[in-house]
Amino acid sequence: MSKGYNEFDLSFRDRMKLQKETIGRLHGRKKAAHIWRYYRIPIMILVMAILTGFFLVSQAMESRYTEILYVGIVNDSEVETELMKDDILTLLGEGGRFETAQVDNALTFTEDGDNIYEANVRLLTYASIGEIDVLICSRRCFELIGGEYLDTDLAVDISEDNRLLEKYGIDASDDYIACAGTGIDNEDNARRYLEYIRNNN
Repeated sequence: MSKGYNEFDLSFRDRMKLQKETIGRLHGRKKAAHIWRYYRIPIMILVMAILTGFFLVSQAMESRYTEILYVGIVNDSEVETELMKDDILTLLGEGGRFETAQVDNALTFTEDGDNIYEANVRLLTYASIGEIDVLICSRRCFELIGGEYLDTDLAVDISEDNRLLEKYGIDASDDYIACAGTGIDNEDNARRYLEYIRNNN
């Protein structure tokens, strides 16, 4: 009740005018508390609508892109990933502006500890779900996880004088093997890229 009349007997326009006047008289926390008390549901609906809109737009944007190859490199964070991605797109891409390639040089492998899976959870999780199309790793890493997580039939020994090692800045002091993952979506591209590595030996 306000000024001898019921606020809800007023028209929508008059109620909005009254609310505007009330908010104008309040300051600081009282203003914030008043706005939250009377408008929290519309505010929450607006926030949810904005978040939903952002989500839908981001999903629509991502769905336009096609990842043609995901290459994982184990225990070598100094790789020239951008140069490697450009070469993959040139080799395997069809020239579409929404084609992408991923080179992940943040994968690590260690034999420390009793449980190899717990010590290398990211690498083995990605390999087990078919996320990694081609993995470049040490021979020891390949020997330990190859049978379960990698397609050993498609393995390629990388020679010390492989031209790609020098080009991409991969540490040539280790004994590397390139191999395809299991359950991958880009098997044809993985085979072609492994052949490309073999031809550069």
